[in-house]
Amino acid sequence: MSQKKHITQFGKAFDYLKDPAFRAAEIGDQQLTIKDAFIVDIGFKDLIWKNIQFVNCNFEGGYQIKLNQLINCRFIECNFRAIINWGTQTNVHFLRCKTYTPSSIIGDRGSKNVLHEECDFIGNSTDRN
Repeated sequence: MSQKKHITQFGKAFDYLKDPAFRAAEIGDQQLTIKDAFIVDIGFKDLIWKNIQFVNCNFEGGYQIKLNQLINCRFIECNFRAIINWGTQTNVHFLRCKTYTPSSIIGDRGSKNVLHEECDFIGNSTDRN
């Protein structure tokens, strides 16, 4: 089992997540893969993330991720213990992910082609979120 690193330790990949315009200028829209990251205690606000694949990442915290859009992204075997707003999602795939209560994972109106495949939603809360 691999040890996860905090997202701030990912160098350029972290810079690209924080500043999509910088990423576009340097590498265009090519696929960005983030693997074995621990994403907590860092804010990502009012951004558009596209063509990103997260693999075996842990997302934790509340109200730290609030994107405008999430486009052509995949989450593979990721864990969510967080309150996250992905904004408007287009072509987003969650594969074998786990979401634990009391999480709230939000997609805005107009989201389309969002797939949760072989995912687990774990907890016994009566809160429908």
